[in-house]
Amino acid sequence: MSGWGTVRLVLAVTCFVWVAVLWHWQSTQHDMSVRDVLVHLVAMPLTVALLMRAAVWAWEGAVARMGSASAVAASAPALAQTTGGQAMPDDRAAVRVCVQAVSVRCAAGTSVEQVAAAMHDQAPRPRLDAQLRDADGLPVMAARVPGLGPGSATVADPAARSEPPSAALGRAGRLMQAVVDEIACNVGPLVEPTDEAPAAAHNPVVRVLSVWPAELTPAERGWARQRVGACVQGLAAQHPDVSWHALDVSFSTGVAAWLDAQRLLHMLHRQQRNDAVLVVACHSDIDATAIDRMHRAGHLFSSARPAGRVPGEGAVALWLAPLAQVGAPPPTHRPMTALPTLAWVRGVAHGRHDTPVDDRGRARAGLAVELVQQASARAATGAMAMAGIVSDADHRSGCAGESFAAALACLPHSDLADTHLAAGALTGHLGPVAPLLAVAMAAHQAASTGQLWAALSVADDHERLAVRLDPPADPSDTDGHTAPA
Repeated sequence: MSGWGTVRLVLAVTCFVWVAVLWHWQSTQHDMSVRDVLVHLVAMPLTVALLMRAAVWAWEGAVARMGSASAVAASAPALAQTTGGQAMPDDRAAVRVCVQAVSVRCAAGTSVEQVAAAMHDQAPRPRLDAQLRDADGLPVMAARVPGLGPGSATVADPAARSEPPSAALGRAGRLMQAVVDEIACNVGPLVEPTDEAPAAAHNPVVRVLSVWPAELTPAERGWARQRVGACVQGLAAQHPDVSWHALDVSFSTGVAAWLDAQRLLHMLHRQQRNDAVLVVACHSDIDATAIDRMHRAGHLFSSARPAGRVPGEGAVALWLAPLAQVGAPPPTHRPMTALPTLAWVRGVAHGRHDTPVDDRGRARAGLAVELVQQASARAATGAMAMAGIVSDADHRSGCAGESFAAALACLPHSDLADTHLAAGALTGHLGPVAPLLAVAMAAHQAASTGQLWAALSVADDHERLAVRLDPPADPSDTDGHTAPA
């Protein structure tokens, strides 16, 4: 019930009580006193209205609890829409996505090895920022990437064409350029010279899918599109033997970006093409404008709002490719260099909460547990069991409780200090970067340990995502696929 509803309730109860009391006094010819007026005309209406308001509040709470429980139960059938589920059509269930290279930048480190070590040690943590202040003039807890100042020479920025509308957007652009440059160097030559390719064959294609925060203004979105275009031009100059196609810039969540990349890879598999997909996401809250925006929205972490988000910044890039089926006809494009496989995506599950995760401080872990179990369903019958979970959970009780409950349910006999790695507590709020960072780190863990890992995204208020990542050489693999050498 809103504030005006409460006022209308008090007025209605007061009018009813006054009419009843005055009629009773007139019919009985009661001699009124000051005490009678205070008790019957003031205290009684307020007491009745308070009791009725408490009853309405209790009823609304019961309805909300029933609605959240039914939403979780209703989302379970929808979880069959996954790449590892039994209800998926055969042509999509047979597609296996290769994660061939990853690059990350965040406050926890500037490489996957540094971020993995930081997650195991749970350090360094966000700290009070010397430059950022809230509305009260107090320092803000933030997770800033070191060495990324306005004039930093540590990050190459050759494609910059104009000044960004905000300092945070400029930092996000430099972080994006850093991960793109690193992943372009890591993949090496993309086309090997060969005499077997026909002369009319086209160059292989790499499709670039970039993701930026959804809250950007129209001016900031225009600059972001221009920045992505310049970045793709730099890639084309570095690898002229490859056709680089920049897809429409996405201003959404990381979960939506992953699902878009997954649908694109399924389409490439059906068309029997060997195109690769480069997914890039960036985000930054490190400037006064972003801090003020978070404060006005009630999302800024402070002593008065411990459930708020810690400002952070970061970027991630994933080089993905569909693993073609054995016996597929040759594509019309020149073959791309067979890159080493970092990990295989064998199961994806997606769900959504109808209400925000921190609504009234209640943690709802059923959906996260079900998603991880759905994504790793094949692990129960194979020779390899799940070894750990990488999540983007931060300090907030709602998402941290979901992530921990999923780890307890899926890793009951393991030491969660080593098998449940939460990146959000170290990186701060990363917006669309957070889910993709969890996938990248889970792929690194699968490759470095030779075991099955899962990525779980719970940082968003509504969206939930679980991804199963297998190591390059999976001894339980019996479906006829072979990893690239």
